[in-house]
Amino acid sequence: MRYGERVLTCLFSLITGLLVMGCSPATVNTNGDRGTLVSTLTKLTDPEENIGALNSAELQILVTQWPTLSEQLAQLGVSLPPDLSLPELDDEEAEALERFLAENGVNTYEDLADLAAAVAGGLVQIPEILVDDFDAFAAQFGRLRPA
Repeated sequence: MRYGERVLTCLFSLITGLLVMGCSPATVNTNGDRGTLVSTLTKLTDPEENIGALNSAELQILVTQWPTLSEQLAQLGVSLPPDLSLPELDDEEAEALERFLAENGVNTYEDLADLAAAVAGGLVQIPEILVDDFDAFAAQFGRLRPA
């Protein structure tokens, strides 16, 4: 079985399993964005546009459901660290993160890594509303935000 067929089969099985077990209801935030665990997972498995495809509601699902998502993504061949502690995002922070990623051309995991390097190098400034969240996240790695 080719890789693409295997991924689609796994994704179909996962979605079916979530529907049978009862997946989470749609999250709708005050920004008007909506998402579900399934929509978030589906976007994260797209090789062309994953992180950049998430709207603010799906970004909130990503941070609150991280252990579940990372486990399910691993089953689909997308390896992400399962033990990260991601700061929760309120609606305003999620919208700011969505804009920040879009403004910096982040569509894929590789783009996100490039943005992280640009932030670490002091080439890109994090929006003020996201500074505390970034500092909490970066502290897990013993890294501080450039001054």
